[in-house]
Amino acid sequence: MNFNWKRLKLLPTIFFLMNGKNSIMVKVRAVASLSDIFGNEVCELVISRRATLKDVFDRISSDNSRFSKIVFSEKGTVNPTIMVLLNGKEVSSFDPEKIKIKEGEEIVFIPLIHGG
Repeated sequence: MNFNWKRLKLLPTIFFLMNGKNSIMVKVRAVASLSDIFGNEVCELVISRRATLKDVFDRISSDNSRFSKIVFSEKGTVNPTIMVLLNGKEVSSFDPEKIKIKEGEEIVFIPLIHGG
């Protein structure tokens, strides 16, 4: 079963208000062919204030197995056919466990192979 982000537009805001100081909200976008698989072009995730990019990857993987199979390898790394941007900077080649995520940041998944 795929996670449908469209149905839960208010849930991140409600959860964020309930958890306050322990949580932050980040935007996650998937563009081109990935947006159909993601279920929405943009979603907001509420994550722990101490979260890393790897934590965001794990959360997405647990919520959307179809997207996860395309974007992540069995080892949990980003597939070489996908580019990941954090606030507009490419971070696909960095260790996601060492990248701390801050309030309001935006993570974008872009397929490198697409039609034209």
